[in-house]
Amino acid sequence: MGIKINENQNIFSIETKNTSYIFGVDNLGLIRHLYWGNRIDNINDFQMPVLNEVSTNDPVHEITPEEFPVHGGLRYKETCLKVNFSDKTREIVLRYEGYEINGQELIIKLKDNHYYFDVNLHYRSHYDYDLMERWVEIVNNTKDQVLVEKIHSAQFHIPYEGLNFSNTRGHWGAEQQRFTQKMSFGKVVIENRRGISTHNHNPHFILDKDATESTGEVYFGALKLSGNFKGVVEQTQYGETLVQMGINEFDFELSLEAGKSFIAPAIICGYTSRGFERMSHNLHKFANDNILRIKKSLKKTAKTYKYTRKEKYNIMKNLIDELDLEEQKILKFELERDIESLKRGVWVKDLIVAGFSGISLLLSAISVFVKSTEKFNGNLLNIVWVVCIIDALYFVILEGWIPYTSRSLCFTQCALQILSELDGLQDVNK
Repeated sequence: MGIKINENQNIFSIETKNTSYIFGVDNLGLIRHLYWGNRIDNINDFQMPVLNEVSTNDPVHEITPEEFPVHGGLRYKETCLKVNFSDKTREIVLRYEGYEINGQELIIKLKDNHYYFDVNLHYRSHYDYDLMERWVEIVNNTKDQVLVEKIHSAQFHIPYEGLNFSNTRGHWGAEQQRFTQKMSFGKVVIENRRGISTHNHNPHFILDKDATESTGEVYFGALKLSGNFKGVVEQTQYGETLVQMGINEFDFELSLEAGKSFIAPAIICGYTSRGFERMSHNLHKFANDNILRIKKSLKKTAKTYKYTRKEKYNIMKNLIDELDLEEQKILKFELERDIESLKRGVWVKDLIVAGFSGISLLLSAISVFVKSTEKFNGNLLNIVWVVCIIDALYFVILEGWIPYTSRSLCFTQCALQILSELDGLQDVNK
């Protein structure tokens, strides 16, 4: 089982095949992080020590490694959530209300002390992949609109200083250039403000303790968001490194109406003590089995002549129904992007065909002219024949490619239609 609970001390463990992620509720009702590393089977080995402020400059809220710190109280650190209630109050005071388990998913339920405003922390164990998924849901149970000014999906606490932080940088024509830098005191911010995926930074983090391909500790995570994102990595003054990621608060405001909820994009994350190779294998296997699987099946369905249009529609609908809401949102975005690529592809290939046709006709005309003037040039005629053969090959290849592309385009649009009919996806912003 991927979830263990010590009921007496309110300590929770999210387990995978080789790792444990442990946190609990402390004496102040804060959700405090305890451990992330190699698997520890006995959750009773953990206790929740009482934390006291170090000085008036180091209050308890500041030194507690919270799982999801919110704006309010004596918190000067990075927070994950900031809202503006209808009476202009911006302080959130959460209390622990309980938990719920749905299969491999644990939900920690928090409520505000003064407003009917709920925060649900979600943890899902992907046991066989040695990965965990985290996200947050906020629910406005007040009678008024609540303005959300900032919402990040999760915060992580790593008990080391001097880690190596890796990400990618780049620009047009030079994408995915990996860089690594040594963490020291202060913050590293990676972000995107363009509304779409960009070359500059990517929504993931890798923190290692001088790891190699096959040895060493590596902490990593990837945000399921291709739009405006922000990630913060900070080596704190308390001997740890914190990481958080989520929607970029730049030019962001979410109006959460009464009775409505909002689910932030999830983070797929993990830990390994066996180097970068194991990190890569775990993420690749998860992506192949859970993210690319549906797109591959949709494309295979689109290509085949085995089924009627109605049968294809039903097959695709069954595939899409297997996904949860977050995965459907991601698929919707990917399919919309595929449609644009396919349309551009058809246009480019048509342009290439037309270009080669024009060249061959021009050279044919030159050849006829040369013959008519009895200034025959054998080399020129050979060039004309070569170009005509290439032209014919392009027609055969590309005229076969274009109908296939048209079929893919048709059934990609069909999949989007199925997605648009599902609850909660009618007004999804890409």
